[in-house]
Amino acid sequence: CNCNGKNAECYFDPELYRATGHGGHCRNCADNTDGPNCERCLDNYYRDSSGQRCLSCSCNPVGSLSTQCDNTGRCSCKPGVMGDKCDRCQPGFHTLTAAGCRPCSCNPAGSTQECDVHTGRCQCKENVDGFNCD
Repeated sequence: CNCNGKNAECYFDPELYRATGHGGHCRNCADNTDGPNCERCLDNYYRDSSGQRCLSCSCNPVGSLSTQCDNTGRCSCKPGVMGDKCDRCQPGFHTLTAAGCRPCSCNPAGSTQECDVHTGRCQCKENVDGFNCD
C-alpha cells in the first residue's frame, strides 16, 4: 500500500489496477484525506500551506455558493456577501439570507449610502430622518 502515511490498510481494487497499473486502494484514510492513496483532501476540506494537513473549509452555508473552498480556504460568496468564509455583508448591503445580502435602499440625497448590516437602516446626513433617510 502507498497511503502517504495516512494508513497501512488497503485492499486490491481491480478497476484501479486496470486504470493505473497498481491496485492497492487504501481504507480509512486519516487526517481528512481520501483517494486510493489518501492523496487528496475530503470534500469540503483544503490542504494547508505546509501541504501536510487537510483543514475544514467551514464555509458559511447561508452566504456561500458552495461548501467547498479553494486551495487557500476561501469560499465563493453569494451576491453582496464577503469574507473568507462568506459570513458577512459587503458595505452597502445588509441582512445575510439564502439569496445573499440585500442592497441598501438609502436615499442618496439624504444618506451616506451606508446602512446597518443587520437591519438595513440607513445612516442619515445631518437634519435628515427616516429608515431610508428620505
